Amino acid sequence: MIPLENILLRPVTSEKSIEMATTLNAYTFEIALCATKDDVRDAVIDLLGVKKIKGIRLLKNPRKKRVRRTAKGMMVGRTKLRRKAIVSLPEEESLMEYFQPG
Repeated sequence: MIPLENILLRPVTSEKSIEMATTLNAYTFEIALCATKDDVRDAVIDLLGVKKIKGIRLLKNPRKKRVRRTAKGMMVGRTKLRRKAIVSLPEEESLMEYFQPG
């Protein structure tokens, strides 16, 4: 079991995640690769002090980044493997302070 502080790595602040946070009250976090849904639920409840309705764990596959030609053949780079969790909250609760720039 991993400590709760190491499960939620950081909030994801892309355009899509900010749009989901403002309209659907669903927040996106980057989580540890070995974290389970129960770990994410416990970390959100204990560390952020909210009670969530639904947590969805997503695995983002690495994408091909660049193709290089070398003497040995084609070399393909990849982006790093990340795992994200989308946490839906009731209407009366908000986590927007974690998604502000700066």
